Amino acid sequence: MLASLPLEYSKAQEVSAAPVITQTYQIGDDSWANVPLQFNFPFYGQSFNNSWLYSNGAIGFISPNQGGLGGNNLSVREFVSNMGSQFNYTIYPLWTDLLNINGTFQTEGSTDFQRYKWIGISPYADGNRLNTFTVEIKPDGQINTNYSLVLLGGWVWDKIVRFYNER
Repeated sequence: MLASLPLEYSKAQEVSAAPVITQTYQIGDDSWANVPLQFNFPFYGQSFNNSWLYSNGAIGFISPNQGGLGGNNLSVREFVSNMGSQFNYTIYPLWTDLLNINGTFQTEGSTDFQRYKWIGISPYADGNRLNTFTVEIKPDGQINTNYSLVLLGGWVWDKIVRFYNER
């Protein structure tokens, strides 16, 4: 018999010796917020001290205004047909068409970690299906994820399946 996993992982309960800065963001549809890091994060041979929290379930380390994800580049169709460098240096914990109706985008960070939270965020076509997930990065390059609640629904999967069948 498999043991059930707790809804919150132990990393979320860690207490940092450094002061923790919590920030809540108002991010529009297909948009992002800049999240400065308090440490250098090593990622695929590069070191980053800045990041971007994307409404559609991604974290980027290249500015959307300088070749990173942005606007239409957030779509699966753009990714598959283009595969350009704007998709590099990005973490995709739950990359889909999300829309914040009554949820929260939040970060918590210190010199020990940076945590990105999507709390109660809906798929674009269904405001009743709420998704809550978290990504935590650390100065040693460690990446932890937690999926507390994921309810994407048929619309998202139907759209993806139709797209791949059209190719």
